[in-house]
Amino acid sequence: MKERVLTALVLFATVVGVLFFDSTGFLVSALVLLVTFLGAGEMEKLVRAPDYSIRGTAFIFLVPVVLNKELPISSQPSWIVFPLCSCAIGLLFLLVSKTLERAWLSALAGTFLLGGAMSSVLVLGLSKTNHWPLLLLAAMPIWCGDTAAIFAGKAYGKHKLAPTISPNKTWEGAIANVVACVAMSFLCGTAAGLPFLAVLLVGLNCGIIGQAGDLFESSLKRSVGLKDSGTLLPGHGGVLDRMDSLLATAPISVVILHVIR
Repeated sequence: MKERVLTALVLFATVVGVLFFDSTGFLVSALVLLVTFLGAGEMEKLVRAPDYSIRGTAFIFLVPVVLNKELPISSQPSWIVFPLCSCAIGLLFLLVSKTLERAWLSALAGTFLLGGAMSSVLVLGLSKTNHWPLLLLAAMPIWCGDTAAIFAGKAYGKHKLAPTISPNKTWEGAIANVVACVAMSFLCGTAAGLPFLAVLLVGLNCGIIGQAGDLFESSLKRSVGLKDSGTLLPGHGGVLDRMDSLLATAPISVVILHVIR
């Protein structure tokens, strides 16, 4: 537990520091590109894609964002459709690849899923409202919800949420997760001056879709016989283990924070 907490603190300090103090966007872009590369290596294992097939292609989705000079997202309507469509296509490719068992389809599935999700993470990372990075507004509820789920699950958990996918998750923990996500979203969103509806929807997105993303990654790990997606982060596993919820919620958070501002 100490190892897990220490790793979480280091990651939190790094992300917050980069988001608040990088005025040029260079460090944010570099960090997201690095995470994309590391996550792509893990994704190759989860979907049984050939080595470097995703690491060599996922960056294509991030290049337009890196080169774009007109963020925040309120000035870029295309960013609403792009990540969501990419992730939807990735899920379709994944479903087909499971049926046909074609390595190239698995590579396309992982590329579209990771590339689309990380492009939305980068858009949020480069956008601010009232000096608040939108990525922080979209991520802090998830971190808070995860913590609440652990404590509530241990203290009150009796009813299993998805025993065949993630045996330790309970409905009690899941409910605590949603409540904590909404509460933290209101806390951060109010400080950033976001409308009531926006912070409510972001909170619900983090609490509901975030947990669905966690279970989705767990199902991928079980399908290939892995406990963790990687070993890079002590106490947490791999990059995708730490970011699974954010990858699921980021494209939707982009939509919410674009439409309701």
